[in-house]
Amino acid sequence: MTSTYNPSEKLEQDSSSEGDDEEAEELLKTETRGKGLGSKKGKANDNEPNLKLFEALSQAQELANELDETKRKLEEQREEVENLKRQIIKLKSTSESNEANAENRKNANASTANDYWKTQVNIVLILLLFVLLCLQKKKKTCFL
Repeated sequence: MTSTYNPSEKLEQDSSSEGDDEEAEELLKTETRGKGLGSKKGKANDNEPNLKLFEALSQAQELANELDETKRKLEEQREEVENLKRQIIKLKSTSESNEANAENRKNANASTANDYWKTQVNIVLILLLFVLLCLQKKKKTCFL
């Protein structure tokens, strides 16, 4: 047969053999310590706070690693934003320069067109003057 250990039996045995009530109470206290509701027997209970502390430290380390990773990503994004800002500024200045160049070309083309028409009008006016001179003098040198 198997026998089960009962601390109160040991208390009775100890108290009957020695007769010391204080020692029996102390023994009962040490035997029943850590054996409350929901607790584990023996020394496994002594490691439970350490295990919880270790788990908390592990979780804190994981969170610290995640925070470092997030900071690194944020710094990369900041650098990317700064690069994009610089590119936008360059594109704006290039765009403004292109607009100014286009306006200059437009003005130059208009000026060239105006010069062309002025030249044509001058040629026509010179021919008209020649015709008028010829008609006025009625000379035979007139080709008309």
